Amino acid sequence: MPERFPDGQDVEVFTLAALTAAWNDAKLLSEREHVTPYIRNNSSAMGGKIFSSIGFPATDDYSAVRMTVDEPRDLELMKRVITDLGTVAIGKPMPITFSQMASPDQLRDRKQ
Repeated sequence: MPERFPDGQDVEVFTLAALTAAWNDAKLLSEREHVTPYIRNNSSAMGGKIFSSIGFPATDDYSAVRMTVDEPRDLELMKRVITDLGTVAIGKPMPITFSQMASPDQLRDRKQ
């Protein structure tokens, strides 16, 4: 399934049994450090037979947008988003959706 959510806003959920199997069966050091690639690569979505998977694709493509704080530039972007949009509306937390914030192109421009 193509990745269409912004980087940092996607979610993967695994059962304890899947995590245990990945830990026990993964051979590559990279798959033992982070078991997600082992599970993903052996899932039904990738033609594998060990794990079954289901996807919930995004309706729009925001894959070019970074909404994660992994690097200093990411923190600066989040500060700008919060400054531009605020965090409270009429005394209550403001729910924000990507479509309310900006178009994918506007968000992509902000990350640069």
